[in-house]
Amino acid sequence: MIKLKKVLVPTDFSESARHALTYGTSFAREYEAELTLLHVVENLTVGYASDLFPVPMQEVFQEISGYAKVELAKLGEEARAKGVTVVEQVVQGKPSAEIIRFARETEVDMIVLGTHGKGMLDQALAMRPELYQAHYYLYESHRRTGDDAKARQHLERYQAVTGQ
Repeated sequence: MIKLKKVLVPTDFSESARHALTYGTSFAREYEAELTLLHVVENLTVGYASDLFPVPMQEVFQEISGYAKVELAKLGEEARAKGVTVVEQVVQGKPSAEIIRFARETEVDMIVLGTHGKGMLDQALAMRPELYQAHYYLYESHRRTGDDAKARQHLERYQAVTGQ
């Protein structure tokens, strides 16, 4: 039997991320897992504009982080209203690297995320990106726990959707 203790939902507050949150909340509620909402504030590049309008980068980061914390609190309240334990976290860096780092450091069991919908595959998955991600992470979780039949089932579903 699969045991999820921690579900991570990275969010950029997009519509796709909202769909992923729906799935993440559902998994967290079903498995009585902790739900972590993560927003990554991208590093700002310093260049020509900063010479024209000098603003301390730390000040900009604080302002963006403040907005993100308010938005995460709103999402967290929605999940809490469904009986889920929620942790909200804002970090700074490159989103893909920070999501992986955060997941490893906090020993997350599942990551549920949306997609930006840039390529043909992303367009094909745009209707349910969080579902294919869920199948992949369920595959990984079942594989780790030794439930080969369930792992194979989720891997086949993932491969059917992604064509891999």
